[in-house]
Amino acid sequence: MDAPKRDAPRYVISAVEPEDIGDVLRLYAGIFCQSEPLTRWLGFPEERIIAIARLMYLRPGDRPQQRELWLKASIQEDATGPVGFLIASDIREQDPAEPPEGLTAQELTKVPPLEGFLKELRRPMEEQYSPAKGECLHISAIGVASGYEGLGIATRLLGETLEEARPRGYRLAASECTGPASLQCHRKCGFKSIHSVEYKTFEFEGVRPFANIDGVCHLVVKELS
Repeated sequence: MDAPKRDAPRYVISAVEPEDIGDVLRLYAGIFCQSEPLTRWLGFPEERIIAIARLMYLRPGDRPQQRELWLKASIQEDATGPVGFLIASDIREQDPAEPPEGLTAQELTKVPPLEGFLKELRRPMEEQYSPAKGECLHISAIGVASGYEGLGIATRLLGETLEEARPRGYRLAASECTGPASLQCHRKCGFKSIHSVEYKTFEFEGVRPFANIDGVCHLVVKELS
């Protein structure tokens, strides 16, 4: 893992409590709307991304779903909120058969291309591993606030999540790395790329919905047992 820079602020990793979730989701939306290719493609404002994240990741009452792991990184003796986060859960308890309730008609038009892209990216996961419920931890999202990159926060968040995953019975961990920084972080923690899809060449129903996006998305996997 990365060693913290000299004279860098000290930070701690801890579980996300219900009262932290609003801050974590605001950080999530701010980072992803700025730098995550598929979130930028959606073009939704940050407040809408937060609302959709609540539909995807939370039970009523702002409670993380069962077996889900939420971690945050905070600067010691600093009450300004988290500077990093990670959201992970059982891959079989994500991706509902139907889109989250509450999406507008315009938003729903964005769902099928994203689902098609993820299905193609994850195809080798099903072919090679076909994990049952409780076997594969999916890293849904990981991010570090601007100005705190390069301190080892992301790799430590990921490393501590993997340590939590083993005693819970997971035998695999998987993630979609949508950019080079994410891929590098996962590789440092022992993940290997088993498939990749170039955004601009991906076709869905005869069109290339991500033709204006440069880069490649990788499916990475780590065996935990």
